Amino acid sequence: MNKLLTLSTILLLAFACEDSTGITDKTKREEDEQLLEQLHKEIEALSKSVTCTEADEWKFVAIGSKACGGPTSYIAYSTKINEEQFLEKVSYFTEQQAKFNTKWGIFSTCDLPAEPSGVTCADGKPVFVYPQ
Repeated sequence: MNKLLTLSTILLLAFACEDSTGITDKTKREEDEQLLEQLHKEIEALSKSVTCTEADEWKFVAIGSKACGGPTSYIAYSTKINEEQFLEKVSYFTEQQAKFNTKWGIFSTCDLPAEPSGVTCADGKPVFVYPQ
């Protein structure tokens, strides 16, 4: 009886920890691409949900995962949104893109996007500032 209970507990934990909504070895490439596209749209919508009027209310974060390593780009976001939720979504997207790259044997250039030094506002939109 103890063995059965232990086995049941282990199986329950294993299934509870499985990422049922993300990229797995069971998902098709089209499903994986749709997931990444949907996540990226959600992230962009959150990023653009606030008009940029005060540059000091904006930050940026690396997003995505190049097959060679490193981020695919950077995205600006307002500190007026739920930062924790936004950053979790960016992190999840980045993890899923890394899984996609590995699963489907994706390759890319190994150059990295320039990291901004800050954000300024122009015409209500965030614009990256780069070191001179």
